[in-house]
Amino acid sequence: MTYSGNTEETLTAAEEALKRKCEIIFISSGGNAEIIANENKKFLIKIPGGLQPRAASGYLMIPLLILLNKIGLSTIGKEDLENAIKLISFLAKEYNREVPFKDNPAKQLAAKIGNFLPVIYSFESELSPVAYRWKCQINENSKTPAFFNEFPELNHNETVGWERLKKTTKEFVLIYFIDKDASERMNARIKITKEIIRDNFADIIEIDIKGKTPIEKVLSIIYLGGITSVYLALLNGVDPTPIDKIITLKTKLAEI
Repeated sequence: MTYSGNTEETLTAAEEALKRKCEIIFISSGGNAEIIANENKKFLIKIPGGLQPRAASGYLMIPLLILLNKIGLSTIGKEDLENAIKLISFLAKEYNREVPFKDNPAKQLAAKIGNFLPVIYSFESELSPVAYRWKCQINENSKTPAFFNEFPELNHNETVGWERLKKTTKEFVLIYFIDKDASERMNARIKITKEIIRDNFADIIEIDIKGKTPIEKVLSIIYLGGITSVYLALLNGVDPTPIDKIITLKTKLAEI
């Protein structure tokens, strides 16, 4: 799966899979992935091109979920996806740029982050990769450093790391996800950790996850993170679109 069809790591994995005689299904907008698929007579799910890859997560995710459902590796069906899309449509109106600050949770969250460095905490579940997605969106759209981790793993190491450098970490904000359906033990762990490290941060922000099913929760929180990262960029006078450092890296690598 590669939006551009030219992602080096993905193409390397595809070439290795072909050598091992594996069956491959490509999801891409074209590029070298399409060439490899055609040359090797492999199935290609071609999606619309012309977007920033980070803005094409829906095109990448939904076909993958449908595919996994059809081959029996996922229980997420058509109705689940339709309900998730309805929720996103509702949230799109709530987070819309025309909605004033006082009524717009995404704008309010961007303002709370401001010029602080965000640390995003999730917990072991389908929501853990979402925290990483938030980090990536803040990096790419907001041009801002960000870090993430997950419970309970972070309690074995990172929790101790907050004992020092409080002058530095007072420039950080902690963002963590709250899921009403998480276990009582997990919610207790999160609450206690928050109390232990509260003094290290400029602010601690709780994000209540919307949705009933796992796919609704994942998509809704991804959506909030993406919109917030754009508002954060605009708040700080940054154009969220360019990724100049990545382009420079790829150009220099191509010269080798």
